[in-house]
Amino acid sequence: MITWTRSRSVLFSLVCLLVGFDAAADATDAMFDRNRVIDVRISIPTDDWDRLRAQERTLVSLFRGQCLAQPFPNPFTWFSATVTIDGQTRVNAGVRKKGFLGSLDAMKPALKIDLDEFQENAAVHGLKKLTLNNAKQDPALVRQCLGYKLFKKAGLPAPRCNFAHVSVNDKDLGVYVNVEEIRKPMLARHFPSNQGNLYEGTVSDFHPVLVNTFEAQTNEQTNDRSDLQRVIAALGADDANLPAVLGSVVDMERFRTFWAMEGLLGFWDGYSSNRNNFYLYAEPLSGKFHFIPWGTDGILSEGSPIAALNPAANSSMFAYSALTRRLVDQPGAMAAYAQRSYALLASVWNEGDIHAEINHMQTLLTPHAGDLSAALAPVRAFVDGRRSRVMQDVSGPAPAFPPLSILDYCLAPSGSISAGFVATWGTHGTTGPFTSGAAAASATFNGLSKITTLGGADAGLSRSDPNPHRAHLNLYLQFTDGKKAAIQNVADAARFFTGARLPVNGQDVNGSITFLDGVTPGGLLDEGTLHLNVASTLSGGRLCGKLEAK
Repeated sequence: MITWTRSRSVLFSLVCLLVGFDAAADATDAMFDRNRVIDVRISIPTDDWDRLRAQERTLVSLFRGQCLAQPFPNPFTWFSATVTIDGQTRVNAGVRKKGFLGSLDAMKPALKIDLDEFQENAAVHGLKKLTLNNAKQDPALVRQCLGYKLFKKAGLPAPRCNFAHVSVNDKDLGVYVNVEEIRKPMLARHFPSNQGNLYEGTVSDFHPVLVNTFEAQTNEQTNDRSDLQRVIAALGADDANLPAVLGSVVDMERFRTFWAMEGLLGFWDGYSSNRNNFYLYAEPLSGKFHFIPWGTDGILSEGSPIAALNPAANSSMFAYSALTRRLVDQPGAMAAYAQRSYALLASVWNEGDIHAEINHMQTLLTPHAGDLSAALAPVRAFVDGRRSRVMQDVSGPAPAFPPLSILDYCLAPSGSISAGFVATWGTHGTTGPFTSGAAAASATFNGLSKITTLGGADAGLSRSDPNPHRAHLNLYLQFTDGKKAAIQNVADAARFFTGARLPVNGQDVNGSITFLDGVTPGGLLDEGTLHLNVASTLSGGRLCGKLEAK
């Protein structure tokens, strides 16, 4: 005999399934309320905080040796801290740094919080884990939340998102972007089953060279990764069978929308362009992969570093990944992509609604972040101009994308350089190489020693850089063999001060060397130091120092 109490419980469960009610998800809505900024306060021993924020990844540590043989290692460790969220305090919670490369920062590190890392703690607003992004690549702060909202409006799974005001040991770190973690609870809100294989894609693709970097986030012990191999096999089908074979392993209807959305948003650092910043979910009932966006702080910006691979391409269609590259050459591919783009312009890209959301976010953030008008100006300009740009880009034939090639990501040492320089602040981008400042250097390249016969230097902010606070210090060198090279050093302008000793590691200072003949291979700088003996970031200020790096 079934009691009324049990019958009522069963009935309620059935009703919940029918109407899609999820009590746990509803309880967490307060954590992602788009109408407020949550308050996060962290108390942690000073030495632990210094160790946490100093942990880093560098280009060399990530891409040396056989770098693509497995997912990239995580160098970040958990530290015990007292965490207070909206006035609710949890002791002995876990806090760690997060980020791949572009978001890494020692002054305002992106953070993960796990209230249960060291002991059982009660949830806050229904959640025990938080992902707090520092928006280092988005001075406007709004791109991530805006992007996820637009992906969701297009009918695609996307994480919830709002903002958090974070302080550590009573020091105000400013506004962070609070993004829903893509794990089983999030999957349950979007798919019939959350028991499938979930992968994070970071420099990952359906290609024998890049497939091993997919990082399993569910079923880690039982997942044989054969589902990934099935997509690689499907991509090898002949043109006549490709739609059916590929459609059996990837939800192609949703993927075509995902692909067009990346183009509409100018998401150059996503899957279709940079094979980066995305999740894959193999939904077990259908047996098909679905794409989930991630790391959208680089959207809604003109230009793309990837465009250098294909100068004839545009910013409204990217096809540099295995799946998109295979599709773009199919008969009728451009017409289908254009049709999907037009549909998204009609259903998703409502300029009035987007501006209203930007205005709402600005009003919400101003008390915490100050005046964002200047940082938001290029976002608003992108919104206003995007419709005509996309329609122009997709109305013609498909760009002539080059054959899919897997670059040799993995790095090997090639030499070292020591250079002295004198530069004037405000000259960057205003003069030609060798016409401003002075520089001299000695270097070794693949065992050959070289010294300079001529050198120049410039410094300042870049009008083409989406981050208005990022400083550029360029050295221009001509060596005794006649070859000319440019060394670029990029760092936060606040770090340019007299006496600074800045690590050249791809994080504090991002350095590279490029030979101007377009033939000689250059490289990335690492394991070095930028010494600023004199530094002023006032107009006409002087910068003198030394660069030493591998």
